[in-house]
Amino acid sequence: MTQIPNPRDVTPAEGAAIAALREAQDRSAAAKAGGAPEARLDELSRQEELALQELQRLRGLGAEHD
Repeated sequence: MTQIPNPRDVTPAEGAAIAALREAQDRSAAAKAGGAPEARLDELSRQEELALQELQRLRGLGAEHD
């Protein structure tokens, strides 16, 4: 599972991206536990990846301004 930054070290936009990533991870875990079809698991995996990419993008933008 992806390591999520400490909430004290993030901007509000990063906080929203973290929340979106956690929600995507939670949906994915619930679907796996519930025996969801492979197509659903694939879609949830894509959503999780997009949420992670957005967080990484925002973290990269923040590093440029340090």
